Amino acid sequence: MTDLPVHYLELESVYAKTVGKGVRTLAVTSANSGEGVSMLSYALVRRGAAAGLQCVLIDFNMHRPWVCAHMRTQPRTWLPADGSVHQALIETEHQGLFLVGAPAPGHNTISFRDPDRLRRTFTEDLADFDLIVCDTSAVNAVNHSNIPAESIAAPCDAALMVVLAGRTSEVAITSALEKLNHAGVNLVGTVFNDQFNPPLADELCRELDRMRRVAPRLVDGIKRRIRRNPLFRVQI
Repeated sequence: MTDLPVHYLELESVYAKTVGKGVRTLAVTSANSGEGVSMLSYALVRRGAAAGLQCVLIDFNMHRPWVCAHMRTQPRTWLPADGSVHQALIETEHQGLFLVGAPAPGHNTISFRDPDRLRRTFTEDLADFDLIVCDTSAVNAVNHSNIPAESIAAPCDAALMVVLAGRTSEVAITSALEKLNHAGVNLVGTVFNDQFNPPLADELCRELDRMRRVAPRLVDGIKRRIRRNPLFRVQI
């Protein structure tokens, strides 16, 4: 996974509309797996840490755990609302930024589905943190051992849903929204991942590269003109 730079204007917009408006506990989810939830979650806590906040990213995705893979550590056993989350905190190279890996496979997840216990984890066990971001599984994921995304998002101040533009179907999005709304989740916005939906300028420049061996200087000149033209920076 490629890390998003904390200075990205798009990230700043998301940060300003959530953390900037007082959101302390934020769940990030998606309709389907592989839409960029972990990438956005990690970028948000890094942005918060860069601003001097004490931040923690909690991985609740037991199906595709990211934290332990990223930090190359084994899952640590912890339960909500009993103080054991402190034993699972992983310090990072970024000052003020900590990670918590997903519960180990086979771990009893029933207590993680209790919104009151999770809320107490956020407000009591992790009271010293300014920002808590929860990386959840996909809402539509069917996996009996996983923790439902809506169970994690419900006790949070707010939630974001990542949509992989050009790949996620309207049916999948509608189904996910219905589940989140039914659980009483405060969904404050949708973030579109344009990995497979690049700006027109990028597509034109990519096609121009086919001619680069024949007329490199001409190609470079045309590409510069395209990059400067705002018309070609719209999303397709």
